[in-house]
Amino acid sequence: MSADDLRSHAFVRGAGLNFQHRGERLTRFSLRRMRVAVCPECLKHDIANTNSQPQLAPYGRALWQIDAIKTCPTHDLALVTIAKDMTPGQMHDFTHHAAPRWPASTI
Repeated sequence: MSADDLRSHAFVRGAGLNFQHRGERLTRFSLRRMRVAVCPECLKHDIANTNSQPQLAPYGRALWQIDAIKTCPTHDLALVTIAKDMTPGQMHDFTHHAAPRWPASTI
């Protein structure tokens, strides 16, 4: 993936407490910065459809970081909080928080 592709899907810090994401302006308070929410079905899909190591397949979706998003638009399921009250040094490590919650049968 190119740097431009990554940047187009990233949350980019703006002035003050603002962020930009895909052309939308969001405030810091509209993001899940101290919790990790996931769609379990998306994670299962990632694992089932990988050509790599299963434990490396699941990835966090940007939409899951927006606090107003409560359900998965693909599976129409409620997002599940799998980690909260994270320290700043750990908050961006999706695999660190998600891997302990994967069923043993998937990895």
